[in-house]
Amino acid sequence: MLAAITIGILMLSMVRMLLVLQSGSEIAQALLLVFKLTVLFIPHYLGFMLPFSLFLGTYVVVRRLSLNSELVSLFANGMSFTRFLLPLFILGILVTGINAFVLGWLEPLSRYSYRELMFQLRHVSPYLAVREGVFTTIGRQTIHVEDIDPESRTFRKIFVFELGDDGTQTEVIAAEGEVFIGEHLPVLMLRDGNRLVMQRDPLSQAGQPKAPDNLEFQTLTFPLTPPAVQFHSRGDDEQEFSLLGLYERLDTPPPGTSAAEMESELNRKLIIILTSIFLPLLAAVFAQANPRRSNIYQGIISFGVIILYQQLIQFGGIMTDKTGVSSILTMWPLFAILAVGSLILIALRDYRVERPLLQ
Repeated sequence: MLAAITIGILMLSMVRMLLVLQSGSEIAQALLLVFKLTVLFIPHYLGFMLPFSLFLGTYVVVRRLSLNSELVSLFANGMSFTRFLLPLFILGILVTGINAFVLGWLEPLSRYSYRELMFQLRHVSPYLAVREGVFTTIGRQTIHVEDIDPESRTFRKIFVFELGDDGTQTEVIAAEGEVFIGEHLPVLMLRDGNRLVMQRDPLSQAGQPKAPDNLEFQTLTFPLTPPAVQFHSRGDDEQEFSLLGLYERLDTPPPGTSAAEMESELNRKLIIILTSIFLPLLAAVFAQANPRRSNIYQGIISFGVIILYQQLIQFGGIMTDKTGVSSILTMWPLFAILAVGSLILIALRDYRVERPLLQ
């Protein structure tokens, strides 16, 4: 009953949220923006949570089988602990492949998209700060708005004056408009107005006065003042490269990024990805440490070991970044201890009771 109530409330809440988002209000736009920024960072967290979730799920399942004496029945019928772990090993390989895609390609792309969106927001914010009845000068543009709808953030009775680099003067009046974040620059979407363009030199080569370029429009996309610094192309630092890109640019890092930072990022991601192969095996070993009775400290210690391992990997990456010491000395020994230690503990489980491996 509680599950049905929870699902019903969530579904109705989602419907209400969709209605709010479709209203076009300022709150809805802010929610959409927050949602987009949050979604873009999900691959970053997912890359770290996948191995931990794999360890947790394996530990819970194997621990329950152990406490219910089901593993005792399997081993009594001749199954070895190594044979029991074979499906978990295959699961680890599957999660490794998924995490390779997430950390190797999806996470760098989403990080770049996140930075690009934040850059656009920082440069579009002056236009969103325009006040009613006040001439606001931003770069070479001056904007005057008589009325602002606070909910939809639309402008009414707009005047825009722009002085071009060549001295060309552009004057635009419109009944209403709205600021949007374009692909690279913020733009002003205007409706029902007039655009007047006057050249710097009022006379033509024949000595005749030039007629201003006058245009009446129903809809006009007017580019706003571009930022002084354009957003960089992808690959400005090591966090925006895919695994293949990191490998190819190890010896030729981008400006502002050292070779040690490239090496650290590549090896840190490789270790996190490959760790997923051995985590379910280690979780099964920890779950079998005290098979006869429940022990809360056993689970806490097991998870503490994995958290400590991840923190040490991060610390090793920082050491490589700051000191230039090879990752072979700062990170890969930790992975070797985890991998080799897991295999030794598994072999000891069967060796102590003289069970053949893979039986």
